Amino acid sequence: MKRDQVKVWVMRLFDQYAVGGPVYLELLNSTLIVCLSAYVIARSEENGREESRALTYSYWMKEIERGRRVHVEDLFYDVIFPQTPKEVRGAVSELGNATVPLIEPLVKVFYNLKPDVDIVREITECIITTYYPSVIMGPVSTPSTVNRMCVRLLAPEKGTFYDGAAGIGSTCVEAGRYAEENGGSLSIWAQEKLAMLCPVLTIRAYINGLEQITVHRGDTLLFPQYMENGYSVHFDYSIMFPPLGQSWESASCEVEMARNDLWGVPKSNAEWLFVQHMIASLRCETGRGIVAVSTGTLFNEAACYVRHRVLEQNCIECVIGLPGNILPNSPAPLSLLLINKGLSRQKSAGILMVQAERLFPTASKMRLAEQLDEKIMSQIESIVKTRASTFCSRVVPLEEIRQNDWVLLPSRYMTDHRVDSALGPLVINLHGTQEWPRLNAAAEKIYRGINSKWISKEGAGRQYKLINYADIQDGVLQTENLKTCLVQKNVEGCLVRTGDILVSCKGAQIKTCIVPETAEGALLSLNFIGLRLKKQLYCPEFLLHYLNSPVGLSYLRGRQVGTSIVTLKNEDLRQMPIPPVPFELQAEYTKEYAKACREIEEAVRRLRLEREQETWKLYHRMGLKSVLSKAQE
Repeated sequence: MKRDQVKVWVMRLFDQYAVGGPVYLELLNSTLIVCLSAYVIARSEENGREESRALTYSYWMKEIERGRRVHVEDLFYDVIFPQTPKEVRGAVSELGNATVPLIEPLVKVFYNLKPDVDIVREITECIITTYYPSVIMGPVSTPSTVNRMCVRLLAPEKGTFYDGAAGIGSTCVEAGRYAEENGGSLSIWAQEKLAMLCPVLTIRAYINGLEQITVHRGDTLLFPQYMENGYSVHFDYSIMFPPLGQSWESASCEVEMARNDLWGVPKSNAEWLFVQHMIASLRCETGRGIVAVSTGTLFNEAACYVRHRVLEQNCIECVIGLPGNILPNSPAPLSLLLINKGLSRQKSAGILMVQAERLFPTASKMRLAEQLDEKIMSQIESIVKTRASTFCSRVVPLEEIRQNDWVLLPSRYMTDHRVDSALGPLVINLHGTQEWPRLNAAAEKIYRGINSKWISKEGAGRQYKLINYADIQDGVLQTENLKTCLVQKNVEGCLVRTGDILVSCKGAQIKTCIVPETAEGALLSLNFIGLRLKKQLYCPEFLLHYLNSPVGLSYLRGRQVGTSIVTLKNEDLRQMPIPPVPFELQAEYTKEYAKACREIEEAVRRLRLEREQETWKLYHRMGLKSVLSKAQE
């Protein structure tokens, strides 16, 4: 059987033994034990050893032909026990408690195939990576392409490797393969919270030839297994894909008391705890690692203090932003933090920000893990090694990161943007705006809309018209159908005036408009930021055109944060660079542009009328005059 036929073979196997129902854990465990026994036999036959008749496929096929019933214990004591290390035997004992007792049909199918070592590994990998995650229903595996890229960035050829969120061991296996392919050898150490996965990981590693592996179970943050005197044991390399967005508020105090290697405990989720744990677990001056985090972890205010403290350690070398949908069953973007303990004693040279999602094809957002091919991996690898500034990467000084509230989103710091516009593809270099004045200097007031909890639901309070996100259509505020609401609090600061500029701060699309006279005194919802400009300093029409220009939109989109709901902050608008054009010229330019647009629209209207007249003329010449007439409106 060829390798490309393995997946089809496994699918048919489970279609047959699951009898049309879902594949269940006991069947998977039984199949994994059969895979292990086949691996032992295949390796024995490959080495030409004749230690036991039970270590041949033919022996078991003859026994089955004679009517022997094969149970899990038979393979354990006759094949697996004499040939495997005690860790593997212990893993099989654990799985044996939750297996299908009679495995004769599985043995017959596998042994009749007479697979060699490579085919056994392919079958095992297919079963573990395809079916265990779907049965366990959790983030226990990382796509092979993502693992491969991370391992290539670290290049762990020899030494020790650690994964504190091991899952089914995909990252450990990839690291071990890399070391073997490059003539080295890794001693691998893993910890996994789900006890049921530890024996699976141990057996998988053994079948993949990784015999220098230690697997412990338990919560890595609350009960780290590799500790000495309250401090983490040090490793040469580490890669972790911890559970993203895991709530941690309830256990944060316990962690803070139990660990001596943390600089701050975030109140939002546990991801920065894993980052700190990795930093503490890497060997001083030489240790290197990669830890995956969600995009929100890089910017949310709840973790600002912890980000600051971690950055003070001067060991984050690079941040790589990957697109959404790259992890199975998760549309959220993924970010990778490259940790380098060798930087800790050096003066900070800045952090390399890589917005790697720009390297991916834009035609399809599905199956992005498969789009992470050799070309994209090589591009990312080259950028990281050379720390090159490209259209998707830039080294950002720590001072600039401090000025941005320690936000680590690569998109925040990209100054070379390629955008599609009505004028065609454009390249925008925001470096050219550094000397421009900031919007804060031109604004009399920058204010936020009303919080929805202030709106009365009891029928009491003062009545206001409320401006919502849907009320702006094609850059115009539709005032005819504004909803009304009752508010009991003083909301004077959230009321709009004629000439104010509104910018949506939530939602997938950035909407802008100028408040008309018919909306004077309306109440702004929380979906907007309002701009009230200083008189005789900036013209609202001029600034609105700038906000909607490719440069303005590029800046605003670069400041947006969030995954499911993207947002802008008031401070983002305050710091927005604006063109240094005198007020008199602003008014002149906008009037000329408005006049030109009216003339163009009138010319287009005339041309459309002429075309309509010519079309009717043609129809009449066709003889359609008697059968074709305009309907009465």
